[in-house]
Amino acid sequence: MMISTPLRWQFPISGNYSWMESFAANNAAGDDFTIIRDVEDDKPPAYAWASHHLDDLEEDHSVLDRAAALKALYDGAMVVLYGHHRQPLTELWDAVAGMTIAEVDGDVLAYPFSTRQIARTSGLACFERAKAAGLVAKWLYLARTDEAARGILAFLGVNGATWISLYACKDYVAKQGGWDEDRMASATGYPKADFERFRQTANNAAAIGPYARHGEMGWQPPAIPMKLDEASDLIRTAVRHFLGHRSMILLERLKAEPS
Repeated sequence: MMISTPLRWQFPISGNYSWMESFAANNAAGDDFTIIRDVEDDKPPAYAWASHHLDDLEEDHSVLDRAAALKALYDGAMVVLYGHHRQPLTELWDAVAGMTIAEVDGDVLAYPFSTRQIARTSGLACFERAKAAGLVAKWLYLARTDEAARGILAFLGVNGATWISLYACKDYVAKQGGWDEDRMASATGYPKADFERFRQTANNAAAIGPYARHGEMGWQPPAIPMKLDEASDLIRTAVRHFLGHRSMILLERLKAEPS
């Protein structure tokens, strides 16, 4: 679903990616974010990232803070899917005032959602609409109420897939989700030994030096340290299964609520 009515607060994004046209067509909108596609005459399409969670804000700094926090969740969902970031927010277009605010810098620690927008778009039908819009929209909708999902997406969205952020994801899955390494192995099809080797590599400065979660602790490194690409595939796979599981829990809860 594309949004034809311009939203006031828009963040231009680059269209210089070969897959942007397809991505915008297939992942354009949910109740939590929108990708606006603007075509003018014979010029290449222009794209902007926007959200109805910004509609009730008037001051630039409030818009930038909430947008930074919400875009971090969006970026995190993109990392889970593709292993990399989308570009940062670099300027803000005020469609009402018709002006651009450059060099934006929002606070990713701000609360990312509008309580008014949540009230307008809550319930089973809205969650089903988010699911239909794609995994990014579904996971952002999940993150409204699921602190584990929100934490995972924020860590990956702010930091990318690093040893520290991947381990933080594993912590959320384990501590808030109750999934031990046996459950992660069962859900993903990876052997438990891979999760053990990830843990041993990520924690050991002798294995990965300054990328490790700790300084030198005197621990024995794994015989074959894991590569970051391997670790990213492993943990992101676990995260996808975990978010799918949490989404099913949310779906069952919404079905049980009185209509």
